[in-house]
This record gives sequence, C-alpha cells and structure tokens, in this order.
Amino acid sequence: KHIVEPQLAYIDRDLDGNAMANDGVRASVNYIYQHDDHWRWVLNASYGDYDYKEANPIYDYKDKSNHYGASLSMFYTGAFGLKHWTFNATAGWYEQDNDLDFYDSSVGVVALGMLRRF
Repeated sequence: KHIVEPQLAYIDRDLDGNAMANDGVRASVNYIYQHDDHWRWVLNASYGDYDYKEANPIYDYKDKSNHYGASLSMFYTGAFGLKHWTFNATAGWYEQDNDLDFYDSSVGVVALGMLRRF
C-alpha cells in the first residue's frame, strides 16, 4: 500500500524583533509504504523559502533563508515476538542556509526505538 501526502504551507513568524520576523512558503511530502502487516517505511522531505522583514541591526542586512531536508524511517511491528511493540529506526538530515552565514545550521539524526501500543 502506497500513501503520498503533499503539503504546502504559508508561514508567518510575527516575532517582536522584526529583524528575526519572517514569512515564506514551505512545501513538503510524506511517502508511506506499507509492505505487509509487519513492515512500514516513511520518507519525509521538505523545502522552505523565507524572507525576513527588516535588516539585522548588527549586520545591516535583510536576511533570506532556505530550509530543506529529508528523513527515512522504518517500522517493524511485532519485533522480537512482542505482540504490541513496534521497532523503529530513523535517519535524517536538515539544513538551514541563510544569506547571513552566522545563522546557517545543519542537523543530522540517527535514532533507534521501540513503540508500545495499548
């Protein structure tokens, strides 16, 4: 079974400091593949483009930023013979690229876990 969930959102971060306040558009997609009763895969990807409302007083520059990334998760229900448990593993990477390099950031994640359904 395949499920695709696209999303388009307008974001308005109306912060007190207008140099940090920004707005823009984010597009993302979730793809879910249910292989059988045990295996499920989930892929997420997103991209956002944001414009800041005023110049940063330190750099005297009006910032712009792009946010993008992806993650892949795997779920296995009934792992290790445990009836109500699901094993999961996730790997992801996200990036924020600003015109003002000081604000650039990136994050990578690898996680393992177990979920219990009641």
